[in-house]
Amino acid sequence: MSDIKIICSEDGSHTLYNAQLKETYHSTHGAMQESMHVFINAGFNEVAKTKENVVVFEVGYGTGLNALLVLREAIEKNIKVKFYSLEPYPLSQDIISHLNYADKLGKEYKGYFEQLHQYNSGEPKIIHPNFILTVYNKKLEEVEDIPLKADVVFFDAFAPNKQEEVWLIENLMKAQNFLVEEGVFVTYCAKGELKRNLKNLQMSVESL
Repeated sequence: MSDIKIICSEDGSHTLYNAQLKETYHSTHGAMQESMHVFINAGFNEVAKTKENVVVFEVGYGTGLNALLVLREAIEKNIKVKFYSLEPYPLSQDIISHLNYADKLGKEYKGYFEQLHQYNSGEPKIIHPNFILTVYNKKLEEVEDIPLKADVVFFDAFAPNKQEEVWLIENLMKAQNFLVEEGVFVTYCAKGELKRNLKNLQMSVESL
């Protein structure tokens, strides 16, 4: 974890820099702004337009920012959410305690954010009556037995040029298999190869 540094993105919210991978966890132009644009507005909120119970499956829990933003949506819109995520390399509590996401959302979210990082791998945890969290400390390649069908998949792994193996079509297919029919798959990555692979999996692809 000595390779992980906190940096401030342009919208004032924190992201992390992994010196070993030479990669940030979010866009340096705005960590919270990116998560809202890609994962919340184009993903979760699209599903929540027609459903009062939403299941999310995320590849790459990282800082827990996406989970915190979904939690806020669940509370404000009174939507029941089951949030599943994969994180093979959990962050240290010292790093988590210095992230400023709760400061941006309001002091009432400080306790929620702390709870989002106090879990046992594979065990559901009720963070709020509207939000149940389950994080598995596993890679996508290692996952075989999670009994879920998600309404939306957040594919938020490190970029393909940093962790190419995560983006193989076999893993994309595995993530797709967790989706309900007409489910939504969202990611920040817009590489041509990814788009072609998704189309080969019979997905309808749109660029944000």
